[in-house]
Amino acid sequence: MDEARGARRVVRVEILRSEPGKRTTFEVERFDPMTVLDVLLAVQRQHDPSLGFRYSCRVGMCNVCGVRVDGEPMLACRVPLDAAREVLRIEPIEGLPVARDLVVVLDQFVDPWAGEESSKQ
Repeated sequence: MDEARGARRVVRVEILRSEPGKRTTFEVERFDPMTVLDVLLAVQRQHDPSLGFRYSCRVGMCNVCGVRVDGEPMLACRVPLDAAREVLRIEPIEGLPVARDLVVVLDQFVDPWAGEESSKQ
């Protein structure tokens, strides 16, 4: 059955979870255009509401939706899914502490002067 006849188009999504070494796989129905953030929202809404990830502006300005897709760091809101893409591996940004699932601790970027007073004493 082809797309013109109503074939269900899906992308398989493998997400690294908070529990060390735990990966969860989901199938998400595709639509066009679709971003990695759209995939994460679909997983959370349709499969697992406990999935943790961040987003805010949806236009690549706030930088809180950073994740690794197939090992490459990128902003989930800015990365369109290629029409032929069938599998997606999503992990938290490397080098930052993980709070939960894809949520990393951004304190050092939010208030870079927070530790300044204590370091002067």
